[in-house]
This record gives sequence, C-alpha cells and structure tokens, in this order.
Amino acid sequence: MRLRLDYMGDRLVYNSGVVTDYFSTQIPTFIQKNNQRSQNHALTAQFKSETNKRGYYLQDKLTLSGIWDKSNSAITGSFNHSQRADRRNFSVENDLKLVKRNEKKLFTLISRHTLLHRPYRLLVSGSGDAEQSIGTTDFRSTTETQFGKLKRFWKYYLTAGLDLNYHRMNNRLTGLGEFDNNGVHEAFLSNLYTSPQIDYDRNGWRISCRIPLRWLHHSIAGQYDYVNISPRINIWRQLTAKSELSGSVAYRLNAPKAYLNVNVPVLSDYRNLFIADNPNKYASDAAATLSYRYRNPMKSLFFNLSATYNYSRSSMMSNQLFVDDFIISTYTDRISDNDSWYFKGGFSKGLGHSKMVVGADANTSYASASSMRDNAVIPYRQTTAGIKPYFKGSVACFLSLNYEAEYGFSRLDIDDKINDYHTFHQNLFATIIPNDDIHFTVGTEHFLTRFPEGNIANLVLLDASAVWKASNRIRFSLTANNLLNRRNYEYVNYGTLSRSEHSFRIRPRSILASIQYRF
Repeated sequence: MRLRLDYMGDRLVYNSGVVTDYFSTQIPTFIQKNNQRSQNHALTAQFKSETNKRGYYLQDKLTLSGIWDKSNSAITGSFNHSQRADRRNFSVENDLKLVKRNEKKLFTLISRHTLLHRPYRLLVSGSGDAEQSIGTTDFRSTTETQFGKLKRFWKYYLTAGLDLNYHRMNNRLTGLGEFDNNGVHEAFLSNLYTSPQIDYDRNGWRISCRIPLRWLHHSIAGQYDYVNISPRINIWRQLTAKSELSGSVAYRLNAPKAYLNVNVPVLSDYRNLFIADNPNKYASDAAATLSYRYRNPMKSLFFNLSATYNYSRSSMMSNQLFVDDFIISTYTDRISDNDSWYFKGGFSKGLGHSKMVVGADANTSYASASSMRDNAVIPYRQTTAGIKPYFKGSVACFLSLNYEAEYGFSRLDIDDKINDYHTFHQNLFATIIPNDDIHFTVGTEHFLTRFPEGNIANLVLLDASAVWKASNRIRFSLTANNLLNRRNYEYVNYGTLSRSEHSFRIRPRSILASIQYRF
C-alpha cells in the first residue's frame, strides 16, 4: 500500500510574438505580441493498493486532485486587448484492475469511475468587453472485462465493456452581440462495445485479427444512435534469425463527436470563436503499414524501414470564416478527402564492444487535402523531411558523450504557391565522473531556423551541473542553466492554410543549489 501527496506551484512571466500569413490578399497579415503572467497550483492525493500473487493480480487506485490556474495577458499588434483567464479543475478517480491467468485461460476486469468539475472563465477588454464562462461537470463510469483461451498455436480473446458518461455544461457568453448566449446543456452518452481477437503463432508466422464493434447512444439535443467498427489485421513473419517483416491493414468507421451537437458559440480567446454544426454524419479512414527490421546483436548492427499510407474521408469539411475581427471555426456539409504517405528508417552500429553507438534516423511525409476559408474550398499539399544522426557512449572510463543533430525541411503548396523553411538542431552533452561520489555534466544546444524570406534565427544554449554525494544520506548539487544568457528564440511552422513565425523571450541565466537528505 502506498499513500502519495504532491503539490506543485508555478509562477511564469511569458513574452512571445507571432506573425501569421494567411496566403490571401483579402486577409491581412496578423501580428500579435503577448506579455503574459500566469500562476498555477496543483494538489494531488493518491492511495494505491496492490496485490500480486501466484493466482491473481489486484490493483486499486484512488486519486483526488485540484488545479487552480490563472493568467493575465496584455496583447498588442494587430489588436490591443487585455485578457484574463481563470481555470479550475477538481477530480476524483477510482481505478480497479483484476487479472487472473493460468496456462489455458486469461480473465481481466477493469473498472474506472471519474468525477470532474471544471469552472472556466475568460474576460477580454479592449475596444469592447466580452466575458465567457463555462462550467462543466462530468461523471464517467467504465467497466471492461477480457476473457482469453490459450491453445497450442491459437489464442482467442473477447473483450467487452460498457462506458457511461453524464456531462453537464453551463455556458454564458456576453459582449459579442449576435454571438451572445446563455444556457445549460446536458448529455448522456453510452458506449457498449465488444472486441473479438484471434492470434495465430506457428513456424515463424504470427497473425492477429481484431474487430472492435461499438454501439453508441447520444442523448444530447435529441436522441442519436451510431455503430462504429474498426477491424485490423497484423501479420508478422520471421524471415531469418536476424530479420523480420511485418504489415498491418486497418479500417475505421467513426461516428460524429458528441460535442458537435452543441452548436452555441464558444469563445476560445479574444479572436477565435468555435461554432459546431450538428452534422450527424460518419467519417471513415483506412491505413496500411509495411515494416522491415534487421537485428544482429553479435555485431551490434540494427536496421529498420517502414512505410505507412493513410486515407480518410468525411462528409464535413472544416471552415474558417473571417468576420470583422474574429475567426469563426466551424464545419460545412461537404465531402472532405485526405491522403498521406509516411516513410521512416534508421540504423545503429555499436563500437568499442558496444560502449559507443553511432546511427541515424530519417523520415519523410507527403499529405494532400482540402480545407475551406470564407466558404471557398482550397486544396493544399504539405511535404516534410528530416534526418537525425547521433553518437553516444563512453569514450573513456571517466567520460561519456552524447551528440545528436536534426535537420528538418517543410514545404506547403497552396494554389501553386510554394512556401518552405529549414530547421537545424544539435546538442552535445558530456558527463565527467572522476570518482563514484562526484560527477560533472556540461551540455550545449544549437537551434537554427531559415525562414522563407531568407533571414536566419540562431540560438546557442549552454548548461552545466555538478553533483557531490557526501554520504549515503546527503547529496549536494549545483545546476546552472543558460550560462550564455541568451534571451530570444524564433521558429516557423505551417497551419492548415497559414504560416506562423513565432518568437519567444526565454528564461535568463539561472543557478540552483540543492541539498538532499535521505532518511
């Protein structure tokens, strides 16, 4: 049995900026500078009981937690606003797990009950004032059992469960004219599911077939019933003692999310509104993966390669509406397709009797999809690539090194316009251990971003620490972060139909001295 109490308090001064280009002459470039102060307090109590015997395993865990989070922001740039957010989260959770197994049968029972209460409040002040208050109470009960029968080459499993969820939301929005609303929304969701599975393992072949089936009932702004199915087949083949080939094929038919039936405006921040559309339509996706792996422990040589294809289709398409100073995110009744490829591979080689390892990982992806902006369909394509070489290990008995470098490339094509950027990140850490009681660590990181216009952001960070173990009970440590006192960090990324350049004011040089005493 174990009783654990945790408290965490954090105060943060946060300075950041973002410049967003929407690749449209009708939508001006958005500039935001945010000076934010936040406070966070979290308190958690957990009692855990665990029994592990020959015939069964039993675990029961009770967790109580409370989180208080508030922040104040002064926002300048395209708009001048102040913003205050208050968030509280109280929860009680009980988690029970029972496992019984012998040579021929397996039985598992999992029961989880959770009660959450989350009152949130958002205040926006500027040319006009707005207030968003959302209080949610959520009770969820999940009970799941699994039965398995084990034979010589075959294994049969049957998983079944019932997931019940009661959700109550009290929503009030004022100060936005036509978007103002006030009401209580209640929902009861039930999810009855079963998942038969068959495994076959013989002569280097391992085949697994699983067919999850769900019946969902949503009682929210009406009564709705759905059926979800997501079959999956995995095939694994041992080619030689050192190599193997595996593949999988999966399909999913997904019901619409329950929250889409609550179509009142919800204010996310001073600029973004979300309005659901009650689509009541299914979405589907399919995926296929093929992987190869080679392992030679005697020579410390490892190699892997995989390819994945994903295709998804939905009867609704996300739509961004730019109305005055607001971005309204919603959905439109329109077919949406998305297909993507993802390739990755890597190798590693041990040196010096496996005291050192060198290797590299690489990946590339391609995605093609469409989205809507101001009710117009805009197709786009995104391509990414990256490579990550590394070296780690003990150069000498008193010195170990760890070096990693990562290069990334990303390109977004919209209406035959090409936008791309390059990133490079590398770090080197060295640990010096003159004896068993003293060790030193020095680390440096280098970040480099090349923006589409050709300008470059460059950042070098240096950290160091020292530890002295005075005795079996007393331990002293000294840690210094950002020794070069670098204060700014910049990077760029792509959204669905936009490019954002971010800048951050990072923490200055800091030194922490610690004393630990063990009873």
